Amino acid sequence: LNNDWGGKSGFRIDLVIYSVMPVIMGYYVKYKYKLEDRFYDIMLNIYLTCNGVWMLCMYAQFTNRIAYLSWFLYPILLIYPCFAIRDEKHPLVMIRKKVVLFHLIFTLFMEFLIYA
Repeated sequence: LNNDWGGKSGFRIDLVIYSVMPVIMGYYVKYKYKLEDRFYDIMLNIYLTCNGVWMLCMYAQFTNRIAYLSWFLYPILLIYPCFAIRDEKHPLVMIRKKVVLFHLIFTLFMEFLIYA
């Protein structure tokens, strides 16, 4: 096995944790806050399908190409529900800055502490 490509190999718990954040957000948005948005449903289903396929075959070669779509949808799925709700008193609207800030902090944590 040639590991000269500069990445990590083996089981990637960091990517599993990173990938679960839109799932948690989707759960809260769909079941706790009862958001009815067809676009969000489609995007969440595409993310869950692509990410699920990638999780099942993450050890195969070139599976990052499968994961690119779910990685592209990741920030959209975190931010979209916060802006899809028009009611200014809604809890998601009130915490949207915290969601964006938490995502930024988590990404910087992964970049500087885990991959450094």
